[in-house]
Amino acid sequence: MKSFCFNKIYVIESLPADDRQTGRELYDDLLRYESIKYPQLSVEYRSIVDKSAWDVLMEEIAMDCVQNGNQVILHIEIHGAENGSGLVLANRDYLSYDSIRPQFVRINIATGCNSFLTLAVCKGLYVTSINRLSQPMPFCGLLGAYDKITESDLAIRFNEFYDELFDSFELAKAYQRLMSVNPGIPHSYRFVHADDFFCKVYQNYIDQKCNSAIIKKRALDAAKENNFPLENRQKRRKFQREFIQLERKKRLKYYQDAANTFFMLDRFPENKNRFDVPSDLVELKKRADGIRI
Repeated sequence: MKSFCFNKIYVIESLPADDRQTGRELYDDLLRYESIKYPQLSVEYRSIVDKSAWDVLMEEIAMDCVQNGNQVILHIEIHGAENGSGLVLANRDYLSYDSIRPQFVRINIATGCNSFLTLAVCKGLYVTSINRLSQPMPFCGLLGAYDKITESDLAIRFNEFYDELFDSFELAKAYQRLMSVNPGIPHSYRFVHADDFFCKVYQNYIDQKCNSAIIKKRALDAAKENNFPLENRQKRRKFQREFIQLERKKRLKYYQDAANTFFMLDRFPENKNRFDVPSDLVELKKRADGIRI
């Protein structure tokens, strides 16, 4: 991702009353003062209890972005499900990541693909599972961890992250600051751009689903389904060769169609320059080989 702009931060917290309210602390101790230093920036703290309140807030954020042209960071302080599949709200309501995907997509579209997530959530990085390579992206990037995180550790790390962000206004520098604190505590925080994710996952799909052995089997399955006669080895090999050649011709088109949809290039043609998306499969592999997610 070559550029990201924001002018509003929502701190969204849903923690039991007897838990440390780390989102409130972040807002009270740091973030609320940034809107005083930077009048063009707005910061709001929202504490919610249940799924109904979550749904209302997501609708409000989407409408706020549509009506006021806001570009947002959603900072989420909620418990993560034990299996990494979603969020557990203060009253124990469960939100699967799949169920809230449409809300994130709507907000991302409303911001012109300028919504970014910071997740003070155990196993929060598994929210990347809601990315669909052939559907619009739900956010342009995110910061989270694969493992469980402690409230004391996340409180320090995210305070440092936002302190740096409002010094430099550079996400990469803020991420490095977050990574540098508490060096003695193991962690699995990652800073993931939508284009990195797309390239890595799409190349993994090609490697796993489009290798020669699988394509040859797919050719034989297609012949069987269509009652195409393959009486001998010669005809079978000829059919497989032709099937593989056709698949390779279509592979680039499928990739380009997926990229157009994921990055919403029809709706936001400027995304072609904002996101680093290779134009061909050779460059895709080179790019994917250097990405760690």
